[in-house]
Amino acid sequence: MPDGPRNLYNAVIVAGSPKAKGRGVFILFNDTIHGARVVTKTNTMLPNAFNSIDFGALGYVIEGSPQFYNQPVRAHTVQSEFDVANLNALPKVDIVCYEGTHSDLAVSAFQNFGVKGINTRRHWKRQYS
Repeated sequence: MPDGPRNLYNAVIVAGSPKAKGRGVFILFNDTIHGARVVTKTNTMLPNAFNSIDFGALGYVIEGSPQFYNQPVRAHTVQSEFDVANLNALPKVDIVCYEGTHSDLAVSAFQNFGVKGINTRRHWKRQYS
């Protein structure tokens, strides 16, 4: 059974809850509330594919209600170190996909063309019979 509809439902519940105010950006999967800055995808096959390994989940959606047990400690929203108030445009960020090991050639090429941020993603090739 797909978990997407339940995840979306829980996200709407949390976003509309007064309990969520001032806690930053969340990611909700498998009834678990994660802080967006600390969550990691740990499995590509299971519904509990995302975990907040170093800091733990912020809380859970229990019987349709968000229950918070942890508070994010890093600055967020208007206190965040990412301030867009004086920007005319957002910095250019590109994605480098690689398979196996990667060389610095692609990263250097992006930097030479003015990219200010690079997000690297490993591309997994799957063989199906």
